[in-house]
Amino acid sequence: MELTEGILQYRKKDFSGVDFSDLELCGYSFEECRFNGADFSRFSGKRCLFVHCDFSYAHMSGAEFDGCVLTGCLFRGASLFCVGLYECKATGTSFDQANLAGLTIRRGNFSYASFAGCDLRKIDLQGVGLAHADLRRCNLRQAKLCGADLSHAMVQGTDFREADLRDSLLSGA
Repeated sequence: MELTEGILQYRKKDFSGVDFSDLELCGYSFEECRFNGADFSRFSGKRCLFVHCDFSYAHMSGAEFDGCVLTGCLFRGASLFCVGLYECKATGTSFDQANLAGLTIRRGNFSYASFAGCDLRKIDLQGVGLAHADLRRCNLRQAKLCGADLSHAMVQGTDFREADLRDSLLSGA
């Protein structure tokens, strides 16, 4: 299944294995869709909506999401190598077991998101909302967390060595 010209909204569609590489989408809406193993290399999404979508094992190297909503999504085993998430809302999204090397997150709300066990060393999360996020067993060595909201985040077993936590909200963490 591929995108149909003129249709901007998709619900419960299976896009598994579809090639979205080098595609630019603006204002599209995807709800409860499957993107398992899809290729999003160098994809560009602006103001798109992805709600309860499954991106397991998707290839997303170099993709950029700008002002997108990615709530309740699953990225298990996905490769988000050098992906940019700019001013996105990803509440309740799971990044567990994903390759997040080179991931860039600028601002945005990732409350209730799960990064459990992820390698996030040297990541820049300045000013990012991570309230109630699951950061257990993460590697956040040398991460920039200035001004991040980490209130009530789960941080058991997380490595914060050399992380910059200035002006972060840490109540209940």
